[in-house]
Order: sequence, then C-alpha cells, then structure tokens
Amino acid sequence: MAICGLPAVVTGFFDLNDSEQKEATDLLLKFHHLPHIIEITNDNIKYVIAHADYPGSEYLFGKEIAESELLWPVDRVQKSLNGELQQINGADYFIFGHMMFDNIQTFANQIYIDTGSPKSGRLSFYKIR
Repeated sequence: MAICGLPAVVTGFFDLNDSEQKEATDLLLKFHHLPHIIEITNDNIKYVIAHADYPGSEYLFGKEIAESELLWPVDRVQKSLNGELQQINGADYFIFGHMMFDNIQTFANQIYIDTGSPKSGRLSFYKIR
C-alpha cells in the first residue's frame, strides 16, 4: 500500500527519487506544526494521543505541559512492565509511542503502538474510527 504516492516499501530516504524526497520532507515538516497532544472522541469514547506519556494521573484538556514531559518519559510504562499499572483519569484511552515493543501493548488504559519500524520494519496502526 502506498501513502501519498510513495512506494509501499522504502528502505531509506535516499532510495526515493527527487520528487518523492521533496514530498516526504514536506510531509515531515507538517508534523512540526501539529499539537503535542491530540484528543479525539468517537462514539463517546475519548482518546488522547501523545508521543511517550501524559504526566500525572489526570488528563485535562488545554493544560500547559512541558514538551519534555510528553516526549521522553518512560517511568509509567516501565512500572507497568513490573506489574504496577497506573490508570490515567480524564479520558478512556491514551495512545503512546516511544517505547518499542514487538506487538501493540495495553496497560490499564494506555495503549503503546510503537513496534519499532526503523529497527524491525514493522509499522503498527491503531484504528479509532
């Protein structure tokens, strides 16, 4: 399956032709302007999406949070791996990446979808709608 006209299997950026490299670069630059937290409600189920974690135990829409608290923390998932599950209130599910797993993992109401595509070649998706 190709995305935006790019080939389905790409082993690296430099395997793309000039036009494809420009398109890939343009798409990546668009990510710079996206919010660090995305909230989606579907059929009365609220999902919150962030890179690595949402700090604390309660989600609040619009709360100011330092970028570093969303992009790098791994404490919660490490505790979950040790059996110490920590629910986050304020949304039904939280979807995170950053921590690589062989398969999608769920701990309490947190779903981790990073299956290490650069390393494993596997790219995972979680369908909300």
